[in-house]
Amino acid sequence: MILVLLVVAIGLGLWWFFGQHNAASLDNLQASGFHADYTLDHNVSPVALDSRTRRIAFLGLTRVRVYDYRQVISWRFDDYENPGGNDRSEPQIHRELVFRLDDAEHPVVRLAGFDAEAARRWLATLQRELPQAGRGR
Repeated sequence: MILVLLVVAIGLGLWWFFGQHNAASLDNLQASGFHADYTLDHNVSPVALDSRTRRIAFLGLTRVRVYDYRQVISWRFDDYENPGGNDRSEPQIHRELVFRLDDAEHPVVRLAGFDAEAARRWLATLQRELPQAGRGR
């Protein structure tokens, strides 16, 4: 029981930390002139899109990286199924958004943890904002 409470407390602490960090990073980004029209913020590493200036920002723990839409070589959603449970009766579908970037230091950004609805919303947003780079499902 104590172990469960400890795990819950750590989980809540991490959730709070990432929420505070991501909000502060987004505030700093907006103070520098970036207007986030769309944000993918349910993730540990949020993504923000500024459609007016055609820029995309990846808000990491150590720093924020901002790219022009032209620097996004491609993006795609990958999904794969893992068998679930001991009896394999409840398979789980994992979804991952992968960006390939024109950046020698960070050529690939992978974001995971999408449910079906979030994947549909982001697929539509990315097809509208970055159609030239899209490799959607």
